[in-house]
Amino acid sequence: MYIDSGADLTFVPNDFGKLLEMNLRLNPGYVAGITGRPLKVSLQDADIKIGKQVIRSKIAIASRNNVPYLLGRESIFRLFKISFEEYEELVRFVPKKHIPPRPRRPTALEIREHKEGILLKPAGPVKGGEVAGEESYKKILQELGSMRKKWR
Repeated sequence: MYIDSGADLTFVPNDFGKLLEMNLRLNPGYVAGITGRPLKVSLQDADIKIGKQVIRSKIAIASRNNVPYLLGRESIFRLFKISFEEYEELVRFVPKKHIPPRPRRPTALEIREHKEGILLKPAGPVKGGEVAGEESYKKILQELGSMRKKWR
């Protein structure tokens, strides 16, 4: 498993979710990584054990298997001091004595046209229970595409 400080969520292949007997039809969504291409996932809660610590965290289970195992920031990076000691080929997870409160940060971007271009700004948290389905996702992509064409 790779430790990925650039990944928001822990990410695993489809077969791993099946091994954990998770219902992969629940909580459908999309994630985009470094390639920018969306990948269909099932968002699940899972226990992650690091040393003696067990942390409940959100994970993304991919709809296919040819993806890497990634340990992302969600829940993990807030609870541990993580040090990479390359010369010893070692990664240390040291539990923090004082756990800082979870920062309040926006969970979405608001996209608006502006006289100077497209304006992206943090939006408030998404209301509980709302899931962007495939149709909503396609509509958002179409709107972004038409805005890009307009500003070129």
